[in-house]
Amino acid sequence: MNMNKECDSRTAFLKNGDNAKVASKEKNIRNESRRKEIKSITRKIYARLLVYIAIFIIGFVCAISFGKIISVVFSFPLVENFIEKKMKKYFIIKYEFLTRCVVVLAISSILGGCVLYFNLNENISAAFCALMNPSTVSKIDSYKSPNASPDIHEPKRLETEEQEWLEKQNSKLLEIFNHIVVTQADYECASKIMLSKDISNYIFFLDGQYKIESWDNEEDILLKVSCLTRNKHKEKNKNVFDQEANELEKNEINAISNRQKNKKGKNIPISERLDDTNTRSNFYSTMPKASLALLLANDYHLFALIAFYYGYPDDVIIYYYVKSIEYQLEYISFKEVSDETVKEKLIWISTRYEDIVFTCNDTTEASLAKKLAYAFRCLSSEY
Repeated sequence: MNMNKECDSRTAFLKNGDNAKVASKEKNIRNESRRKEIKSITRKIYARLLVYIAIFIIGFVCAISFGKIISVVFSFPLVENFIEKKMKKYFIIKYEFLTRCVVVLAISSILGGCVLYFNLNENISAAFCALMNPSTVSKIDSYKSPNASPDIHEPKRLETEEQEWLEKQNSKLLEIFNHIVVTQADYECASKIMLSKDISNYIFFLDGQYKIESWDNEEDILLKVSCLTRNKHKEKNKNVFDQEANELEKNEINAISNRQKNKKGKNIPISERLDDTNTRSNFYSTMPKASLALLLANDYHLFALIAFYYGYPDDVIIYYYVKSIEYQLEYISFKEVSDETVKEKLIWISTRYEDIVFTCNDTTEASLAKKLAYAFRCLSSEY
């Protein structure tokens, strides 16, 4: 096959700055979402504070009434005879303030206990929230336990075929997948993600040096796929991160892996996992490293599975699969990667294209992915 002229595909297609911009955009979207959550939580705190103030006032009023009742009781002849006048006067005057304080606290505690026991503070605080900001009425959360997460986004109802497909995915990813917590805010944030045109053209061979001119010509498709793969593998890139990163930067990257390892089996917000991925991506854009590329490919594969399970828009699912393929192509560009490993990764890439076909079968990208999946699988036999 005639090979097109080689070029530095990282410069021509990936545009390192583009990765940083996408990561920054994602982070800004999540920060805005968090600010809204904090604002909502602040309203709830103020609302509950008003509830407790109301309880105290009610307790104070009850104490005054209770004090008046005691005064009336003390005024009865039988009580007066039972308690000497001086003792009554001493008790009422000198200890009146202290007595009322104790009564206020006692009644307030009883009222507060009743409110908490019957979970009335949720309804009352919701009413205060609605009073302060009517637009938040539909967003008020009901916490069932201290560990419950607000606005949990429920997964979609899977068909039998979808369930079986999901169960066949990588077992290590599924173990992480089963402990990822997705909120409504996470869903809304992800829905705003957009794939850059450059990366889309690169992964779907729509423009540039490896543009496929005829999608009905299998030989042309295989030629362009083969050209890209061989050029990537010929780059023989070095692990720049190992050479240029300082100790602080190395510790930051190592800390991510250690933290994820320590949290294995525990529920983790997807936003935390996304932050880790963005940190890795930012480092990779300036100081590439083979292991970082591999971690990023797996991270984005995980996000694609989550996006499918939770019913994210097709554009978001495709975005995550495209990013996973992008970083797997980056991985095979490093000097340490053998031909045998390239073969393994080409099959992996082919499978990710097949995943796009399965999860987003009604899209234009799926029709292209089907042909690319076949080409990458055929090419793997050459290694």
